[in-house]
Amino acid sequence: METRIEEVFDRWANEQREIGRGDNVVIGVSGGPDSLCLLFLLYQYSKRVGFNVIAVHFNHKIRGAASDEDEAFVKEVCDYLRIKCIIARADIPALAKKTGLSVEETGRIMRYKAFAKAAQSVGGVIAVAHHQDDNAETVLMNLIRGSNLKGLTGMHEYGELEGCRVIRPLIKGTHAQIMEFLDANQLRYMDDETNQDVTYARNRIRHNVMPELNLINVKAAEHIADVAEELAQVEEFLGTLTEEAYTSVVSEKESEVIVNTYKLLQLDPLIQRRVLYLAIGRAQGTVKDISRVHVDELLGLCRKQTGKQIDLPGELVAVKNYYDISIRPDVEAEEVQEVIAEIPLDMEELFQQTKVIPVSDDMTISLLVTQVNDENRDVFLEKNEYTKAFDYDTISGNLVLGRKVSGDVISLKEGRKTLKKFFTDEKIPQDLRKEIPVLKDERNVLWIIGYRMAEDHKITKDTKLALLVRISGGIDEYEN
Repeated sequence: METRIEEVFDRWANEQREIGRGDNVVIGVSGGPDSLCLLFLLYQYSKRVGFNVIAVHFNHKIRGAASDEDEAFVKEVCDYLRIKCIIARADIPALAKKTGLSVEETGRIMRYKAFAKAAQSVGGVIAVAHHQDDNAETVLMNLIRGSNLKGLTGMHEYGELEGCRVIRPLIKGTHAQIMEFLDANQLRYMDDETNQDVTYARNRIRHNVMPELNLINVKAAEHIADVAEELAQVEEFLGTLTEEAYTSVVSEKESEVIVNTYKLLQLDPLIQRRVLYLAIGRAQGTVKDISRVHVDELLGLCRKQTGKQIDLPGELVAVKNYYDISIRPDVEAEEVQEVIAEIPLDMEELFQQTKVIPVSDDMTISLLVTQVNDENRDVFLEKNEYTKAFDYDTISGNLVLGRKVSGDVISLKEGRKTLKKFFTDEKIPQDLRKEIPVLKDERNVLWIIGYRMAEDHKITKDTKLALLVRISGGIDEYEN
């Protein structure tokens, strides 16, 4: 007989030591089936044990009126159960544009911040409704993205978030078991149509990849989750070895981390890489954005001659010395923008007539706004180093011609990339980087002049108006 989700929850409840009488449990409730199931199970459990359940609903403002309907529904359920409901709201699409992160990632970050804030205010634990299928998707997504071993351990029954304990009572259950519980108890829930949108990475795995794996083996998700649990034990063991090796090989000063290359290269290759990963993380203050590529480059630097250096995430640079590598902030990273010219965009002034603006003694910028149709669209797609056609409707506010600023990001075919990373990948010398002009609007980098323009500002089949920009004079030396 198939296990029911109530049995999965009860097994967790009988073993857990996180909550007791008088404690506070903050549960994230979206209004969807998973969180509704956990809400009812925790509510029933709280009546037996005597702890308090507090619901937190986060309105992402992604689906307009539908998002507000979800919020109203969660309030209604909480009123019915007579439990406190905290509502948090944020315009996630707008925040995603501002931060440069995906809508999916921005929503996750802000949602968990809301959970943590609520838990901190009452000194409680955070409960989330992740289940076995979610866990399998997470492992696959991390694997595809090039995660290290820790990323392949998936999600666990217990965790930490901003100083708060996180519990996942349903992590060993399945989505099918949850749906059976809701059907059997005639419990209504909300459907979020964005969960069907396969432009989001997780949804693509959920709706396209997992069904194919289930055709091979109906227990695919369970087996992935089992391996992840075993890898967690391996990771814990290796973590202990890594910390011991790190202590003997690495020293930390106020603003730099120093790796003894001779001692490092005596270690097992697996531990070498883990020590370097940890060293970058300690220097940066977080392991965010550290990939296998960075570890490979740092390991390669260990064998190079004195004076060689590489760029690392977080505006860090690693420099090879005689007997060690110093990982420290890049003192050459520009923190203040040098503005060459501020360029107003006036449609009436620029439509079908070219305006030439002198920006320095030997440089001008020419602007023209013109219509795009099927007859002339291909002309705007032709490659030219110093003349570019932008989709006018994608530009925010006026333009600024300036130099690279620390943290500037450009959208390319291969994904979003900091200008520092772009210059490094293109092997552009440090002294030249400071001279390359960059065109921006009020939000984004549009064009690294002489090199690349932003992918999300190019002319497409839907473009109605093009902004033609030509830079002339004083920049021939930048052409590659």
